[in-house]
Amino acid sequence: MMKKFLSAFLLLFSINIASAQFVILLTPDGGQTFAIGSQQTITWASIGINQIDIEYSIDNGATFISIDTSVSVFPSSYTWTVTGPASSNAIIRLTESTTAVVSDVSNATFNIVNPSLQITYPTSGLIFNPGQQINVTWSGNIVGSEVCLLFSSDNGSNYDTIAANAPNTFNYNWTIPPVSSTACRIKILDVSSPSVQQNSDAFTIEALPSNGTVLTPNGGETLNSTTTYNITWNSTGTSIVDLEYTINGGTTWQVIDQQLGTTEFVWKQLDVSSKTSEYIAHGTNQ
Repeated sequence: MMKKFLSAFLLLFSINIASAQFVILLTPDGGQTFAIGSQQTITWASIGINQIDIEYSIDNGATFISIDTSVSVFPSSYTWTVTGPASSNAIIRLTESTTAVVSDVSNATFNIVNPSLQITYPTSGLIFNPGQQINVTWSGNIVGSEVCLLFSSDNGSNYDTIAANAPNTFNYNWTIPPVSSTACRIKILDVSSPSVQQNSDAFTIEALPSNGTVLTPNGGETLNSTTTYNITWNSTGTSIVDLEYTINGGTTWQVIDQQLGTTEFVWKQLDVSSKTSEYIAHGTNQ
C-alpha cells in the first residue's frame, strides 16, 4: 500500500514539474551599484519556457525600459551594458516572451550611477621622502575593471606612469620616486573610459638630506686647546648641518654645534684628550 502511494506521489510530482513554467531572477537582486557604461551580468533560473524579455526600471517598477527581447533562456545569463539615467531605484524584470504570464523582478532596488573616480590618499599637504612606500587609495565606480595611475612632479604639466593597467582594487602600493617637489600629484583614470579621471591634491616629496663632506680637518692635522680651528665642509643636498666629533674611532660622537646654515665653523673649545679625533657633518631636514 505504501509503495503504491509513494509511486503515485512521485508520478504526480513529476507531472507537475514537467508542466510548470517559471523564471527566477538571480542577479542583480538589489543593493548593487553599477556605473553607466559598465558591463554587468543578469542571471536567472527557469523551467518550462524558452525565451524571455529583459527590462529595467529606474523608478522601482512604475515604468520599464526594454533591454532586449526574445532572449534564449539558455545559457541562463545576459551581459548588460548599463545605460542611464542615474537612479537609486533601479530593478530588473524578466518576462516570458510569448504569454507574459511568467515573470520575476529584482528582490530590491540597486543603484545606477555616473562613473567617477576620487583619490583618497595621498591628500593635500602630506610630505614624503624618496624610497618611501605608500598605499595610494581611491574610491568610485568605473566602466571597466582596471585603472591607470600617473605621477606628476610639476603640478600636472607632465606625467610619468606608475601603473598602466592596475586592477581596480581601490589601493596600490607605490614607491616614492627620487624627486624633490612641492607640486606633486597623482592622476587616476579608467582604462576602459579614460575620460573618467581625477587628480589628487598637491603633496610634497622632500629629498632626504645627504651627509656633508668634511674638507678640514681631513686627517693628519695637529690641534691643541690654545688655538681655534676652522672646520669647513660642503653640504650638497642640504643647507642645514650638525657638527660632531669622536675621539674613539666612531663608537660615540660628541656634539660641536647644531643647525648650522653655513659651510664653515670656528671651533674654540678643542678636546685634546685623545691623539686621534674624527669629525662629521651631517644634514638635517629643515
